[in-house]
Amino acid sequence: MTKDIRETAIFNVLAVAVFVLAVLVALSTTYSPNNEIWWWDVAEHILGGFIAGLICSFFILGFSKIDTKNFLITYLLIIGMVALIGTAWEFHEFLLDQTVVKMYSLPKTQPDATDTMKDEANNLLGGTLAILLYWNTRNRRKLLG
Repeated sequence: MTKDIRETAIFNVLAVAVFVLAVLVALSTTYSPNNEIWWWDVAEHILGGFIAGLICSFFILGFSKIDTKNFLITYLLIIGMVALIGTAWEFHEFLLDQTVVKMYSLPKTQPDATDTMKDEANNLLGGTLAILLYWNTRNRRKLLG
């Protein structure tokens, strides 16, 4: 597979993931299924981490002048960026709970610290999956095999 075809395939995966996340978030905002469907929030955060991981991988591995031959260093750099994005999202949820949720008596987006830590772990899991996909596609070799 040529580089252009690989990058197009990764971009298509990213576009589908963004669409699915947008649908999940729209449904979540409208119907609040987080309280009734246990995996809803998990899916949103894994997918969000996956999207953040693909975008960061694309920019770090595709455009930067950073030496990306060492997988561990590359992984730590990208997963750090994913963690930063995930933490920013958690601050967003916290601010929503302090303002909009209180004003309109909506269900909280962050019921407790355990939920926040679970969300962060799911963001990192999604980011790791994205890094493995991008790295494996980019290098055309299996990392785990």
